[in-house]
Amino acid sequence: MNWQVDLHGDKDDLEDLSKIFTSSDLQIIREGKGYILESSSFEGCKDSNAVKEIVDKLLKAINATKQIILDSSDVVTRGAIQYKDEGGNRAIFLETTISVKSSVRARLTVCKADGTIEESVPGKQMIKWIPLMESDERVRRVFDLMNHDFKSWNGFYKIIEVVQEDNFPPVLRKGEFYDDIDLLKQTAQSYEAVKTEARHAHQKFKKPDKEMKINEAKSLTKRIVEMWLNSKIK
Repeated sequence: MNWQVDLHGDKDDLEDLSKIFTSSDLQIIREGKGYILESSSFEGCKDSNAVKEIVDKLLKAINATKQIILDSSDVVTRGAIQYKDEGGNRAIFLETTISVKSSVRARLTVCKADGTIEESVPGKQMIKWIPLMESDERVRRVFDLMNHDFKSWNGFYKIIEVVQEDNFPPVLRKGEFYDDIDLLKQTAQSYEAVKTEARHAHQKFKKPDKEMKINEAKSLTKRIVEMWLNSKIK
């Protein structure tokens, strides 16, 4: 059986992902006005439920990591699952849940000498990040946390906690990011600093002399997670 899964989501995201995932292991293809996902992982699947289980895991990893690479929190979801047998007969299984988050991201365009314009899509390392979800429990936990909340102090705090638990040197004492993480945590804990977004409300958690801004916390967390994931694929 040849299995394919329709994808729903932001068109720019799906177009960029189709340029990143181009191998038989995991391929996102533009087909007409839509996009489909194919994967060698589907080989051997006897029914749509088996495909659904695999694709949901793949999309969990893709939705988490594209927040780093594409700076987009728009969720990519599965639509219809279909297969074609050796006789050319096609069956379609419909089941879909649409979930949308708004995001704004910059796109790098390059104007060549001949006047043609080319959009640059980063993120080929995403291809190697996806399988980590199966082999590394902490990566799986971080992906879950990112998909649940990658916009609040509490969300950033928890993600960094997992990376520290993994003993990634740059986030430990004397590491490259330790002082910045300390400032993030002080800010996140203080009601005086971030009001109702704080992890605590007790007055003993004082506002730091120069609190971190939420956009700085997000940028820091993205940089840390990207470096951490890359350290696992070298």
